[in-house]
Amino acid sequence: MKPTHMQIQKLLADVRFPASRDGLVSYARSHRAPTEVVEAIAVLPDRSYRDPNEVGQAFADHQHRAAESRG
Repeated sequence: MKPTHMQIQKLLADVRFPASRDGLVSYARSHRAPTEVVEAIAVLPDRSYRDPNEVGQAFADHQHRAAESRG
């Protein structure tokens, strides 16, 4: 099952922000997040995120672009 942006935000609630994409992936792995969640974070743009909401928005934007490309 594909994760939702809310699941990702919840997982990352205790992360010290700002955080890089790679830092978020490492955090998710170290907290034994499901593989689908780790993979979802790993495909986000490689930049610094200010808070869980910004990560959730980037995830939602990525999903939207992926859906559009599938037509």
